[in-house]
Amino acid sequence: MKTVLYQQYTFLVFPDTLLDNLIPRFCGLFDEPGVVGTVAGIILFAERCNLKKLKNIILFIAGIFSFSLFFFILVFVSLLIFHKKKVVFIFLSLFTLFFVLTKEDPVLDKYIWERMEMEDGKLKGDDRSEKGLDEYFERFIHSDNFLWGTGKISYAASASYKQFVIRYGLIFSISVLIFFVVLTAQINKNIKGIFVSLLLFLFLMYQRPFIFDPAYLYLMICAFNIIKRSLNERHAIAKTRKRKIYTFGYLRLT
Repeated sequence: MKTVLYQQYTFLVFPDTLLDNLIPRFCGLFDEPGVVGTVAGIILFAERCNLKKLKNIILFIAGIFSFSLFFFILVFVSLLIFHKKKVVFIFLSLFTLFFVLTKEDPVLDKYIWERMEMEDGKLKGDDRSEKGLDEYFERFIHSDNFLWGTGKISYAASASYKQFVIRYGLIFSISVLIFFVVLTAQINKNIKGIFVSLLLFLFLMYQRPFIFDPAYLYLMICAFNIIKRSLNERHAIAKTRKRKIYTFGYLRLT
């Protein structure tokens, strides 16, 4: 249970803990900025990070001002998967320039660059787990409860996939993964659609393993359908371009 006080505005809330910062992280309607980054990142990933649509531009801006590390990682991965090398090169060049110009800025260093530094083998901004949970998980995987779980929530202050495995066990966790494999195969009938959907599911499980929460389950299923639609749009555009090239070539020959 959170004991944070919020400043409430129209379509916007801010925790008092963030208002002391020079640039408060954007929360929108949610209780913390990480939720904005998660939702915006998942939808943009499913949309192939297509910034030609106004709704995606709004999500992109919201994700940036949430300063969510998860959001930036999802955007980068979506660029690598869906876009041409030229676009990726331009993005990396702009990102490098932005890094050089803002590395010494205390606000951006706190929100972005410091969180991307490695510490004890992981990113500093990776706050999904805590030391106590990591140690407990190591003991758990060698215990008699590993297959079937403990049935209890451990280290409720964390938000890690390890909590899911500890509570439900390895067998049920694998069963859930199989269920989502079948679900994505039913929604997306091609290999790429299934791969992208499962990759997105694994990202969400790592970031916020609350898949039995109706809101996150709804978000996940919507994302699978968005992936199907966006990939179909991409294929339709590619076919139209080929048809135009063929028609133009035929007309030139005749």
